[in-house]
Amino acid sequence: MAADSRIKKNMAFNTAGSAVYFACQWLMIVIIVHIADYSKAGLLSLATSVTASPYIIALYGMRNYQVSDLDGKYTEGVYFCSRIVSSILSMTICLFMILLGGYGYYKSLVIAIYMCFKIVEAFADYYYALEQKADRMDYSGISLTVRGVGTLIVFVVSYCFMNDLFISFVLMTFFSLIVLVIYDIPIIRRFYSDIRYRGRPDMVKELMVECFPLAFVSYMNNLSVMIPRIMLEHYHGEEIMGYYSSVASPTSVIQLLATNLFAPLIVILTKRYNEKNKTEFTKIIKQFFAVSTVVTLAGIAAAYFLGEWILVLLFKSEIRPYVYLFVPVIIMTVLMALNSCLFGICTLMRVVKEQYVRGLIGVISSLAASVYFVRVYGAIGVVYASLVAIMLQMLLQLSVIARKLKNM
Repeated sequence: MAADSRIKKNMAFNTAGSAVYFACQWLMIVIIVHIADYSKAGLLSLATSVTASPYIIALYGMRNYQVSDLDGKYTEGVYFCSRIVSSILSMTICLFMILLGGYGYYKSLVIAIYMCFKIVEAFADYYYALEQKADRMDYSGISLTVRGVGTLIVFVVSYCFMNDLFISFVLMTFFSLIVLVIYDIPIIRRFYSDIRYRGRPDMVKELMVECFPLAFVSYMNNLSVMIPRIMLEHYHGEEIMGYYSSVASPTSVIQLLATNLFAPLIVILTKRYNEKNKTEFTKIIKQFFAVSTVVTLAGIAAAYFLGEWILVLLFKSEIRPYVYLFVPVIIMTVLMALNSCLFGICTLMRVVKEQYVRGLIGVISSLAASVYFVRVYGAIGVVYASLVAIMLQMLLQLSVIARKLKNM
């Protein structure tokens, strides 16, 4: 009973904190349009877009692996050192992308400093994993809330006074780093009093090699999601792409909620899996998917009746012809979130090498489906193409999980 209460508390705090953080990040784009202009909003969007893929490399797909390492195969120092390596690698990739993109001096500075902000996020994720491992995700929820609200305030106030995105991003990065130093690190020392931030180079290398398939599939997943959108712009132009992105933007909250509701279950699922308690293991998964189904149906109903009002309120009346996309995009987003949860289950089961296949299937199927569906059906074709890739990946992961459970 106490364990169930703790899981619910973790879910509540983690989901609330993540929702606040995400909302604050999203509000930056909305607010910058009002306090500056669309060109500054475009530069902010450019910075977030260019740093998205390098940020995935910084995280290295290691969160679920670290949390589920209950036997201590690798020390926390090894995980910390690996985060240093992955962050250096991500910054190198980002700088290469800046060089390849041929951006001007100021744009390059803005993108580079925003990457520094994302790297601080990546290190915060390392500490959140430790808190998750200690069954205290309430602390990470509080940290996300403080970091989200604080960076938004710093961003708005600094831009109003300085009228400079680069300076605003510098101050945002500094604020996020302060939260890490004065809150996250001291909190962790309550649970890991003997934590050391050192790791043997050979062990760090071994961990990086072992988790490379997870980083690979995380990168491929991001690419498979972006391909249909890129093809939409290619076949039908920027305007249609803009309308689709506007309709899709509120639905990302659903993916955030689903993945953050699932996160606290990783530790308990790992324990049941290591105990070979198949009954409890499958029971937890079935309950999660049952709750997800109920919430999804409720969300679809709300979107059907309130979707037009919400979208027009956010994006004005020009969005009306594209309101029909809202419910299909919600369904697609939910399946993306559940696909991510299945990825977490495969990770705790240490199904790692098979992830190469999953990543490649996602990209190849997404590209092949996009050539037909996006070209012929336009914006709704993005949903069709994405569903093809997602369903193939889910079937692959479900078959792997079923095989592992059979031998459990």
